[in-house]
Amino acid sequence: MESAETQIRFGILGCAEIAKKLSRAITLAPNAALYAVASRSSDKAKAFAAANGFPPSAKAYGSYEALLDDPDVDVVYVPLPTSLHRQWAVKAAEKKKHVLLEKPVALNAAELEEILAACESNGVQFMDSTMWMHHPRTAVMKELLDDSERFGELKVIHSTFTFAGGPDFLTNNIRVSPDLDALGALGDVGWYCIRSILWAASYHLPQTAVASRNPVLNDAGSSLRVNDYVGPFDEKAASFHVTSQFGFGKPLVREEWVASELPQEAGMVGEFARLVAGIKRNGCKPEKEWGVLRAFSGLTE
Repeated sequence: MESAETQIRFGILGCAEIAKKLSRAITLAPNAALYAVASRSSDKAKAFAAANGFPPSAKAYGSYEALLDDPDVDVVYVPLPTSLHRQWAVKAAEKKKHVLLEKPVALNAAELEEILAACESNGVQFMDSTMWMHHPRTAVMKELLDDSERFGELKVIHSTFTFAGGPDFLTNNIRVSPDLDALGALGDVGWYCIRSILWAASYHLPQTAVASRNPVLNDAGSSLRVNDYVGPFDEKAASFHVTSQFGFGKPLVREEWVASELPQEAGMVGEFARLVAGIKRNGCKPEKEWGVLRAFSGLTE
């Protein structure tokens, strides 16, 4: 655990449900500190801070602007509805705050371009909050996919994310409100599917998209399957399955486990805090990879 003087101070813009998970992640990351939260009412901000492990010294603001005006906030995490991302991410960057932006990051590529331009011109780090990218299992799986001797040639990717919406989903959920999250459920959960496809293909954009009824195996007959990539069932260890057709014609299936010291969301916070610390203390330049390669997952003009 780093000292309070060297920890990167996080402020949270809004009290969305996902912000509860990030509050815990910031607490667990050794190089980050929960410093402030803002809501449209100070009472709501105070209640959120009290319920989510904020230290007694944390600030609770009754407006988003007040948090952005706090000179001691290093990072702003933005879990607001997608329709508000451009406005508040740009304002945060203009206040020299590093921006951790919940996905989907914007309503379209043009809005994201504006966000990235604001971050670049103000010398602040940008990252989208796609947590599974920061689990050590992800790196191990990518090693396998990139090893043609072990895996063969990548031919087919199946990516699915579903959840039970509940009886009032179509009337009350934020994902069906054009004024809040105009990209809907596709932008919310489809983001993960599109990101995983691009990640597996080393971010090479597809030339065409087709639907196929039957699976296609590569020459080596290998496949990689992971059931809980968006959120591992176990925070301390996660697995994936590798299937090959070697071994007297019968498929061989092995399960590989990857240990993790921290939940993947805390790993994400820790990585972002590391990048920010490099900029703040060592004069490093913001890393552009998160904006150029990854944040455009699923966004069009």
